[in-house]
Amino acid sequence: MNWNHTFMLACRRAAWSLVVGLVLATGLAMAEPVEKDSAEFEINHSASQIFDGEALQNSWINAGGKLEFKLNDGILTIDSPENNGWVQHDSGETPWEVGTADGESWTAEISVRLANDDGNGIVIWGANGTERGILQINTNNTKMFNAEVIDENDNTGGFNTFRIAFDWDDDLYYVWRNGALLIDGAAAQAGTTNSRFIVGDCCSNIPMTTVDLEYIRYDTTGSYSPPVAPAKVAKNPESATVKVGDSITFSAAFDGPITSYQWLKGGEAIEGAVSSSYTIEFVTKEHAGDYKLHGGNVIEDVETEAATLTVLVDEVLPTITSAFASDTFDTVTVTFSEPMDAASAADKGNYSFADVALTVEKAALKNASTVVLTTSTQAEGGVYSLSVAGVKDESGNAIAADTSVEIHGFVFARGFLKFEYFAGIAGV
Repeated sequence: MNWNHTFMLACRRAAWSLVVGLVLATGLAMAEPVEKDSAEFEINHSASQIFDGEALQNSWINAGGKLEFKLNDGILTIDSPENNGWVQHDSGETPWEVGTADGESWTAEISVRLANDDGNGIVIWGANGTERGILQINTNNTKMFNAEVIDENDNTGGFNTFRIAFDWDDDLYYVWRNGALLIDGAAAQAGTTNSRFIVGDCCSNIPMTTVDLEYIRYDTTGSYSPPVAPAKVAKNPESATVKVGDSITFSAAFDGPITSYQWLKGGEAIEGAVSSSYTIEFVTKEHAGDYKLHGGNVIEDVETEAATLTVLVDEVLPTITSAFASDTFDTVTVTFSEPMDAASAADKGNYSFADVALTVEKAALKNASTVVLTTSTQAEGGVYSLSVAGVKDESGNAIAADTSVEIHGFVFARGFLKFEYFAGIAGV
């Protein structure tokens, strides 16, 4: 772009700024983006049209830092081991550069899912030779570059659609997430002489880690808003029966643009459950109940049918099935009737010997139902009474408070030989 052309665009911008001022002063309505489905955009590149499994396609360039690409089931996964890595249209003859040569309006849209990594993010970066704007999409919020947060929805649980439009006539930006308007006319961000389009981690401190892309679309013929569409339930969560200690994941899906997700239990919102799936890692009896997903939509919110979680509660108290000393005279192995709660089973304070005949120096899990106690030195053939209290099973049932077991120390006897064989030791 030569100096004369830049000067003409600057004059045009000054003129439009005057018009904008007059419109605001007189209260007249500004021009707003008109509806257009992104499927009809000039550039509508699916994941495989960006990267075919071996190389970038359709003039997309790997710029900035190192990026790693992987195509799987129609999804393009991009890993960024270094800061500032992106794909761009900026080779001199791309539709973006041709279409924005005169500093006109533009619209861009991506469908993206972010890995739930701390600080992960991606930007849509558009410059038309006179003005550039950056939409910053982070794991748990969205904002215009170096501006305040405009949305606090989670961007990791599923694919979300982001659209940014710049309207040259009113010199304003518009932003949508899943069809919901986030910014209704933000002021121009910064001047530029570049004409390029970027998706990735560019010109920011966003440490992009891993992102999944379904598509990249843009149109340089105008500023366009997404069509307003209703949503409906496509998949209800399924009821389940589990035991205490199990894990469970509920998932649901909607057809149509969803602006937000919120899981409900018994009609009450579950804190932090704001994606299309909800996982309980360790089920307790308190988790039993009805679960459903609420989806926000610009026309009317939708809710799934409720799924019932039934929790089978174990009310049987654990017992000791065996306990024996060792020939090293310093350990006792205790086996319980079922898998135990690791914290309580490995707490040496839950084990004691009558009359302090022995002290317990350490308790360690051998497996889910077996504990090895390290004790003070045992006497040959000694008989000890071991008391156990406060130890719980995985369901939280504590062993009976009066539980005790008799331990017999190891005894040497004539005619027996202990033989230990160590195989596979080099140099022996």
